[in-house]
Amino acid sequence: MFANQNQESAELALKRFGWTPTSSTSSLLIEGVGRLGFQVGRAWSPKGEYASIAQPGGIFVLLAVEGGAWIEYGGEPVPVSASEFIFLDGDTPIRISLRQPTARYIWRFDATVLRNPLVEQRMGQPLPLSSGDWGTAAALTNSLLSADTKVGGSFHAAKASEHLLSALFENATRSHSSSAPGTDQVFSHALSIIEERFQNPSFRVADLAKQMLVSERTLRRSFALMGTTVRKEIEKRRVQELGLYLQTPTLITSKLFKRYAEASGFSSATHARAALERLDAQR
Repeated sequence: MFANQNQESAELALKRFGWTPTSSTSSLLIEGVGRLGFQVGRAWSPKGEYASIAQPGGIFVLLAVEGGAWIEYGGEPVPVSASEFIFLDGDTPIRISLRQPTARYIWRFDATVLRNPLVEQRMGQPLPLSSGDWGTAAALTNSLLSADTKVGGSFHAAKASEHLLSALFENATRSHSSSAPGTDQVFSHALSIIEERFQNPSFRVADLAKQMLVSERTLRRSFALMGTTVRKEIEKRRVQELGLYLQTPTLITSKLFKRYAEASGFSSATHARAALERLDAQR
């Protein structure tokens, strides 16, 4: 599937896509075709770390076929699993971490069709694709890679790829719109999920965002409008639950306090005491 390549040629191909390695590329396999303004291709590596090269006005697209990636996008961690794709703003600093063998298709555009408000709103949010849908994107990309470079690297090939990704985006957002709340519903929907999951000590902002199919940035903005944060609301709910336990007339020993703290969603008694102190300081 991939042509033999040395580390230098792999890094050069990676640079054409707008990425620079921050770890070894000795096991990276990458192929691409394009010209100034766009690149389409595929890549595989057992692991790796990459940082974006600023692409003013450009868009990166990544489709994970096998494995997955952790993407730091604008300072926020975003997990991308197999059969998910994600649109990334070329103006935003991005770091990608691959912690398992990952096969992916990758694109870079000085975008026109993809530069629209709907795509802008979903930047940095993974979108699930059916095998039939991502198979269409893979088939076109594979065809362009095997074609004469005058065809694969043509303006028309770029537009075909961009229009196909636009269609896949519209289908993915349409298919999942019923489970994704509108902007005015984000806060109330988030509170209902917090109510269901606050007793899980590992429940975090990223988990809430993924369940709601919104970005952490959207969550933060929604909670900020209400004068609070997601973390504060999760902690507040845990403190409320702990308060109910502490109302018991039973003598509260250290062992019993630890049990109550963990039942309320705190990872330890120390974290519970710190949360109680923060609450007292706010009163």
